[in-house]
Amino acid sequence: MPNDSLGAEKIIHFRIRPKSQTKHFTGSIVVYRTQLTDLIDITRSKYQGQAFINGQPVYRKTNIAQAFVQGVEAEVEVPVSRAIALEEVLPYHG
Repeated sequence: MPNDSLGAEKIIHFRIRPKSQTKHFTGSIVVYRTQLTDLIDITRSKYQGQAFINGQPVYRKTNIAQAFVQGVEAEVEVPVSRAIALEEVLPYHG
């Protein structure tokens, strides 16, 4: 089912990343939040008052929800040689 009132999904993303680098390691902490609004989902609907057409249910795309993803990540990189480095990322998503 077409939906003339369907709007685009919207995303706002914030990220802060202070970084420190020395001769022996590189490290940073990343703090982020992504806000999503007007998420599109497929919902049951009707077409000309009918919930089924030819035995198949009628669906329509609608803007129904909002969500967010946020978290903190710690990143550390330690050089082992000129060509090799050990890297670790420790995420926390809340």
